[in-house]
Amino acid sequence: MSFPEAIERGVELPDGARYLRCALQVKPWAYIERERKATSYDDEVAYHTALIDACVASGIGAIAVTDHHAVLTSAPLLHLARDHGLVAFSTGHASGMPLSSPRTSGSRSSRQGGCRTV
Repeated sequence: MSFPEAIERGVELPDGARYLRCALQVKPWAYIERERKATSYDDEVAYHTALIDACVASGIGAIAVTDHHAVLTSAPLLHLARDHGLVAFSTGHASGMPLSSPRTSGSRSSRQGGCRTV
């Protein structure tokens, strides 16, 4: 891309911040199944599809997938959400240990958990 093309593309970008309606603490199928939560869905695909369809229909633009026992179980729901144009990230614990980063290590927030994008 040449310099003038880059400027033209930059001018087309939105001005400033985007505000999104968010759904926080969305539970993946693995959490529902492990915790024996009541659901009318028989499998992961049906549950995740219905969940994402409901988010899109409600104007949700971002979800935080939360499984307090494992981060990796969030991956199928995260991928489906992103495939439908939602901003999606995961919060939770990996292997029973709170997630932390050098920025939060040792702080109260790192002992209670953190965020990780999968």
